[in-house]
Amino acid sequence: MAEETTEFSEDQVEKAASLLDIRKIIGGLLGVYGLLLLGAGLFASEADKEKAAGVNINLWVSLALLLASVLFIAWGFTRPLVDELEEGDEGFTADEPGTRAQP
Repeated sequence: MAEETTEFSEDQVEKAASLLDIRKIIGGLLGVYGLLLLGAGLFASEADKEKAAGVNINLWVSLALLLASVLFIAWGFTRPLVDELEEGDEGFTADEPGTRAQP
């Protein structure tokens, strides 16, 4: 049985790293929860509002979550993970993970 090795292009590796960027995942989840709470806030009854001292808390929290979602997703797209890795690890060598290059 011969083992098959699959070579990935640099573009494919960058695309996979971009898809798994935790900032975009967190932004998406915050957006989903924000939309759910937005629906709950828009269709809240007066009894629900009275429980929170007259404030439609679901609406306000949903707006905060949606804002955080937009910030996380914008951060993920404006500062790609691949660029940050290339800029931030000047002192590390590529062939020996976890070791610093000698000055």
